[in-house]
Amino acid sequence: MVVLSNTLFAETWKGLEVREEFDDDDCPTYRSVSSDYAYSSNTDLVIEKSLGGFYSPYDDVWYDEATDVDIDHIVARKEAHESGMCKATPEVRYKFANDLLNLTLSTPSLNRNEKSDKDAGEWLPQYNKCWYVFTVIQVKKKYGMSVDSTERDAMQEVLESCTGDEIFLEPEKPDEDEAQTD
Repeated sequence: MVVLSNTLFAETWKGLEVREEFDDDDCPTYRSVSSDYAYSSNTDLVIEKSLGGFYSPYDDVWYDEATDVDIDHIVARKEAHESGMCKATPEVRYKFANDLLNLTLSTPSLNRNEKSDKDAGEWLPQYNKCWYVFTVIQVKKKYGMSVDSTERDAMQEVLESCTGDEIFLEPEKPDEDEAQTD
């Protein structure tokens, strides 16, 4: 008798397998391997250079200093773990955690209290949704992660209203004169 792998019949969306999250029965707990997801604390300066300042794309806010923002993993580390990174080697998890494709800056309260470790089916930003969803898809494809059906549906709904330009993040810093008159 030949047993066929379930992956032969797996649903895919945008090149991603659609499946329920991996749990502790499938993989080590996130907590037990969280050190594999360590990242450089000076990454904010690298991101700042690429954006032209300390910009939080989720709420479209510019800040003056690195201490005003959090470094955020667009695909949160715990979410990534539950989406298949739990099966990756420690080296791949570390690479993921430090991948600039998956890193941005965020308003601390938004990052810690609203977004946290949620996926796109549980949380979407107020601003730059198309860029966010496009980036989530790119990151998940790059690392062979999956999406669950709720996440897929939420991202598909966003993509249906996106234009090509909206998938790129090109924030415009307000002029100093404009900022002072508001």
